[in-house]
Amino acid sequence: MSEQKFCKYCGAPLPEGSTYCPKCGKAVAEAARPPPPPPRGECFGERAEKEEKGEKHEKGEKGRGGDMVGAIFGGGVLVWLGITFWLAQSGTVSWTNWWAYFLAGIGALLIIQGVLRVAMRGSTYEFSGLFIGGAILLIIGLAFVYGTTIRWYYILILLGILVIVMAIFGMKRTPRP
Repeated sequence: MSEQKFCKYCGAPLPEGSTYCPKCGKAVAEAARPPPPPPRGECFGERAEKEEKGEKHEKGEKGRGGDMVGAIFGGGVLVWLGITFWLAQSGTVSWTNWWAYFLAGIGALLIIQGVLRVAMRGSTYEFSGLFIGGAILLIIGLAFVYGTTIRWYYILILLGILVIVMAIFGMKRTPRP
């Protein structure tokens, strides 16, 4: 048998399991509420992942440096595109060689992006990939600007294999969390 309960406000006896006093109408016990649903769009484990990202940001492990470098690169591509169009439109560069100038400029921008990433994050691994890709584009573009004919497909195949091998060995050296 359960013990008789009384309202703490008016002293009236309370029926078993009641949440409101039948005499004064005040709440006498908090109703059991279901837990709130997770925020929309958040699945199991996402909260922990978001907290971890926040911790990395606080520790300086991740910052906005990559976003800024990407924006600088994107803006640089647009500026270089405009400059090369202007050079071709003004007759300084022929429209048949326009693409070679553009390719050389993209190569230079990739190299600059690698340098900025090293300066902002200290990521030499990213730099090596950006440097190799940028150097290839820069060399191919300049070779066509100056009329050199080389069998580029052999060089591209060899450099592609080199990049893949570097990536495989680079992943083995990188510690996993």
